[in-house]
Amino acid sequence: MIYRFNRSRALHVASSSTAALLIPRGRTAHSRFHIPLIIHEGSSCNITPDNDLAGLIARAKLIIWDEAPMLHKHCFESLDRAFRDVLRSHNNGRLDIPFGGKVLMLGGDFRQIFPVIPKEQYKTLCMPILIPPIFGIFVKSLH
Repeated sequence: MIYRFNRSRALHVASSSTAALLIPRGRTAHSRFHIPLIIHEGSSCNITPDNDLAGLIARAKLIIWDEAPMLHKHCFESLDRAFRDVLRSHNNGRLDIPFGGKVLMLGGDFRQIFPVIPKEQYKTLCMPILIPPIFGIFVKSLH
């Protein structure tokens, strides 16, 4: 869903298809940003700087992401790499700006129960769910 306020645009996505159904013309983050379904540390989104999606991302001032804690941290890392690449021309060639300078509002219950994985240690279980530490300095909690 694309919201428009005073000529500014906001994209609204959700992590799950159930949450996306609650958004008018909702899309999942995987569908909107071409995040691979099978994700690993080196995964990347299929977004090129010259396609329509790149233009939509460049015009958006805000990205609202519902149920964000449900996804693996590699999803955020791959989206970060894609945004940095796509928005490089808007940032004077800089690649050090997280998410290409876009504001992401991550919503959801960050205290929800972790997924059940048999015989998994707590530390190993928590790490894929939490937001990577590199983004920690750019995160602001709104209660």
